[in-house]
Amino acid sequence: MPLFILRKFPIMDHSSYDGVYALTSVLHSRLDAIEQQLSKAIDLGVPDLVHRCINDLDAIHNEVLDRLPAYHMKRFEWLLERLQSMRDPGQAEQIVAQGRRAINNNDIDALKAASRQLVSLLPIEVQQEATHVNVGGTIV
Repeated sequence: MPLFILRKFPIMDHSSYDGVYALTSVLHSRLDAIEQQLSKAIDLGVPDLVHRCINDLDAIHNEVLDRLPAYHMKRFEWLLERLQSMRDPGQAEQIVAQGRRAINNNDIDALKAASRQLVSLLPIEVQQEATHVNVGGTIV
């Protein structure tokens, strides 16, 4: 699938997407550069460059998701479903309370911090799963 298709999705038509909208020109430039590198890597048969392009696309994906409050809400919900597997249930409950306060106060940075702390309380294998969890059709 050509990378230009990624640019056709209408993600900029709601005010909650202001952070994503601010990225569009930068993203277009980066996508253009990656598209050129990827074509070159495929033509020349350079797997390391293909992997680097994939990593660059992952970075863009994560950058866009990080700017969507709904993504962080879903991630927090996903973590709440895993409270029983966390190392320190008492500490986890305190962090959950912080996360809920962050949601009530519309403080996305505090919610991100609470989620990071909750992830750190998960067993290692679940922490690895947390980096690739499917939240509402989006790989986290």
